[in-house]
Amino acid sequence: MIELELRRVGFDEYFQNIFCYTELGCRKNQPEFRSATEHGLGVPLGSFAMVGDSYEQDAHFPCSFGAQGVWFNPAGATVREQVATPVV
Repeated sequence: MIELELRRVGFDEYFQNIFCYTELGCRKNQPEFRSATEHGLGVPLGSFAMVGDSYEQDAHFPCSFGAQGVWFNPAGATVREQVATPVV
């Protein structure tokens, strides 16, 4: 599903791996997600970025456990307290 949406908007070429709740059965704020991504990529958390349209799930949580989070925010939404993360 995510792959199809990325392809539709022409972003699929920018991603090597995609890890999704519906495929892994766990969310980004759970240790199982961190383990699955680290194991699936074969690299430590600090060496890759998680990208998505939810500030909390895609930017805040990854930063809290050492990964880079990127918030895809085309609508220009705001959040009350924001950790230092790239916003695109």
